[in-house]
Amino acid sequence: DSFPATRTTIPPVLDGKLTEASWQGASEITGFRQYGSETMATFQSIGYVLYDDSYLYFGVRCLEPNPENIQSEVKAHDANVWSDDGIEIMLKPDSNNSRYFQFIVNASGSIFDGLRNHGGVDPGWNGDATAATAIGEDHWSAEVRIPFYVLGISPNVTSSWAFNICRNKKRPIEMSAVAREGQYNEPWKYKSLTHINADLTKYRVEIGSPQLVGDIKAGTLSASAAISVTNSTGKERRLRVGHFGANAAADPLQTDQLPLAAGQSTTVELGPVLLGALADRSDVFRITAPPPTRRLVVSDAATGEKLVLANLQFPSEFKVLGLELVPSEPGDMATLSAGTLPLTIELTSSLPDPRQAGILILGVIEMETADMVTSRVVTNPDRVTRITLDRSRLPTGRLRITASICGTDGRWSLANASHTYLNLPARESAGKVLNNLVTELLSLQGDELFGDKSSQTTVEFTNPRNGWVFFSSTIDDQPGTDKAEIALQGETEDTIIIHSPGQSTTQEAMRWLRLGKHVLSVDAPVEKLVVRAIPEISFFRYPASTQLPQQKTLFDWENLQKYVLHNMNSISVAGVMTREPLRSKSQPELDAWKKAGKRWYAIGLVPAYKLGGDMTTQQAYEFWADNACYKDDAWAGIIIDEFSVGDYPVKTYVPMTEAVRRLTAEFPDKRFLPFCLSMYGAKEVKPFIEAVIDNGSQFVWEWYEREEPDEERARNKLTSGLVEGMKGWRSLVPEAQTHAILCLGYYSSPPFSLNENPAVDYKVWKDMQYQRLATDPTFVGLYGLMEWNSKYADEETVRWQARLCRHYGIEGKTNLLSEEYGFRYNLTHLQNPDFDEGATGWTVTPAAGDSVNTGTFTGLGRLEGRVRGSSRGDNFVRMRRSANAPNRIVQEIKNLEPGRLYSIKMFTCDYQGLMKGKIDKQTHAVAMDLENVEMIEGFQQPFESHRGQEVPPFSGKNQPWLSYHWYVFRAAGDSARLVISDWASDEEPGGPVGQELTFNFIEVQLYYAPE
Repeated sequence: DSFPATRTTIPPVLDGKLTEASWQGASEITGFRQYGSETMATFQSIGYVLYDDSYLYFGVRCLEPNPENIQSEVKAHDANVWSDDGIEIMLKPDSNNSRYFQFIVNASGSIFDGLRNHGGVDPGWNGDATAATAIGEDHWSAEVRIPFYVLGISPNVTSSWAFNICRNKKRPIEMSAVAREGQYNEPWKYKSLTHINADLTKYRVEIGSPQLVGDIKAGTLSASAAISVTNSTGKERRLRVGHFGANAAADPLQTDQLPLAAGQSTTVELGPVLLGALADRSDVFRITAPPPTRRLVVSDAATGEKLVLANLQFPSEFKVLGLELVPSEPGDMATLSAGTLPLTIELTSSLPDPRQAGILILGVIEMETADMVTSRVVTNPDRVTRITLDRSRLPTGRLRITASICGTDGRWSLANASHTYLNLPARESAGKVLNNLVTELLSLQGDELFGDKSSQTTVEFTNPRNGWVFFSSTIDDQPGTDKAEIALQGETEDTIIIHSPGQSTTQEAMRWLRLGKHVLSVDAPVEKLVVRAIPEISFFRYPASTQLPQQKTLFDWENLQKYVLHNMNSISVAGVMTREPLRSKSQPELDAWKKAGKRWYAIGLVPAYKLGGDMTTQQAYEFWADNACYKDDAWAGIIIDEFSVGDYPVKTYVPMTEAVRRLTAEFPDKRFLPFCLSMYGAKEVKPFIEAVIDNGSQFVWEWYEREEPDEERARNKLTSGLVEGMKGWRSLVPEAQTHAILCLGYYSSPPFSLNENPAVDYKVWKDMQYQRLATDPTFVGLYGLMEWNSKYADEETVRWQARLCRHYGIEGKTNLLSEEYGFRYNLTHLQNPDFDEGATGWTVTPAAGDSVNTGTFTGLGRLEGRVRGSSRGDNFVRMRRSANAPNRIVQEIKNLEPGRLYSIKMFTCDYQGLMKGKIDKQTHAVAMDLENVEMIEGFQQPFESHRGQEVPPFSGKNQPWLSYHWYVFRAAGDSARLVISDWASDEEPGGPVGQELTFNFIEVQLYYAPE
């Protein structure tokens, strides 16, 4: 997993050709893997790394048998060069720092460079890299020179760095990388670049981030920017600091001389900033004009050698006093006793010397009563002051944390800040914790319920958060003519359960209830009552409009109610349902769901995509306020698809944040739920997430991942992706999991499917995800569960997801549900089900000598809908139909359980159309015969691919049609004979003679039957 860099004494000439002797003596970097897979790339590349005392040099030779397929053009710096054939280099010098550097070079030599950190990228970062490329007869190659002075060399940097080299190929599409599983932006999977034995100590000049400093004179607030410079080179140095504007090639705006002893830090003034008021805010100011300095270049004053380059990013807002809730560290809890619940508050003053300004007063106010419940006075505040409280001693509910810099007598305020916080009790104090998701608040039966009362009683429970509560009531026998009721007491009584004649003896209900105590009235003859705090369990989306018409009956309202929605408490709808005529036609469903105490959410969009980087708060507000959610009482809130970092300027989060705060003020009863990609590494989004939390809502984190080939790698993916991702969110926002709805991907049928491997049971992969959420301590108190998107899920997966939600999210279980049904991760019924090993395991009976063959078409799996970087599905068996007899492939299906239901799936495709780049809609004349089974149901469904643009010569306007086959059978014994042929029946071909069809993805697995 490591590759050595090679020292060179003669710098290579950048011409892109890799012909110098230094390149010939460099170690090869090989083993490029297809993106998202351990499968070796079809089109391999070879990398090399050289270094001297000033630069790293990367050389990459991209093997290309058809250079005419190279797609590239000269583009401006930092343009979308990733859309061309190109390479990407990722460098992570400091193993203790989450940031790493990205350099993308297309085949024309154009460069994009950026600084990445978790889910965020700063495209404004520029690294002074230079590149050249050349195209040969069977390859194209690139040389990239990266100076050490741009790479933030800290004392932690050693001779071994994490790195990655990636290749983007466009015709045909293939993404590959040397990192494990061919990943691009998962640094924990990078390789090691070793033997970088240059003297890097001279580059250890550390530059901080720009800090804003305020001053108040004659009642007028002003601010300026400054930055810290630290000499960590180990010896005294005289440094020259050049201030450069937006044009890095121009002369410096000014130059500072800094004599610094070893270990010494100093502050460099960057100049004044202009402040503008924000509407309805007196504590925060917008930066209308930052200082002109955009880059600092620090050089050795004697030699002129560059030591560090810093690209400056100025804050978009200025606070005289900043107040943030931050994760508690061991040092913060030194004054607290064991077992307490720490709440750490970080106060940052922008005044040059807060001690001279006065004292710092922190207060905590209970918002419901407006009472001050605790306070702290800091007589000698620092620029950054951390205060940790024991929140178990604070009232539960909404608190307002306030801070002020005051005169020493406490009578006048110089600066104020505040932050709302929802203080939740320990779940154990409210009841029995069953798993991360469920707390049992009551479980009473018989005499525990009624004691000496014969007809009615009341019971009290405490909901440990604002959220959903599940109720279950059981009677011994069917009631007679009298009804038995359970009702929530309050300003208005809410009857939640009615036992009526003819109903099941157990009835259930869900209600969204506020944090605190609640009272139930219970009628006899109720024998058992269960009350649990549960997560929000959300169905996305309705109407489902499945892509498989033969399965459509499951997705109608009646069947969803029967098999799915009784385990859900909220539904997000397609935009068409918020508009006429469907809005009026859906009124019965809307009324029935709301009567059950459950919620509907309307879909919305992100205004930054449409309005761009110059969007104002007013524009963002009007964009959302115009949504049906805010005009129609049917909708409890709006769910926005989707927020990210990099698709639009990060500065747009400022007006979007203010728009959310305004919507909260004007529509306090409407929830605002944003779909979010993994953007927790971008600190600029923190105020936006906090505004969502202040709205009383949750952010919806999207985590969609396909199957892994074995359980160990599946568990590793859950750790590296799901768990580490939530840790990233928790580092951005304390206790983020309690404000998060985890949206997993369950799309599992054409044209988009995470069910990509016919040797793995997708149901078990889903189960493993849910179990991790229910049991890993990172997710304690997770607010909600969701899946995307029923439109692309088959009926079995939709029902299975609902069953998983019940198992983990209502019943509070921790064991794998799959084990109760006998489902296993790796399937053993068929050998070589995707033909990755040619025809191994299959008995082939051709109608003519060569009428059955195996083959590969790069991109076939993508056309079938295998997504999220899947590299599977390109191999197949090909049959050419004969007029004389059918072609057949045969295999015994093994390890069946007699009497159990199984599903079998398959893809077929017109091979000649695949070669020509044009496939029209057609039904394929094929047969899938099974002996020793009872066939229950099934279909063949032609479908239009959505991935043609990734597999030339197909395109977005020329999508190919393929067929998906799905059947359910009941096993009669422990084995069955499977015969697949290209005749519709044994008697006649049923299709054009000479037609060639591909077959793959023959998946046999236990079927989850409707319950």
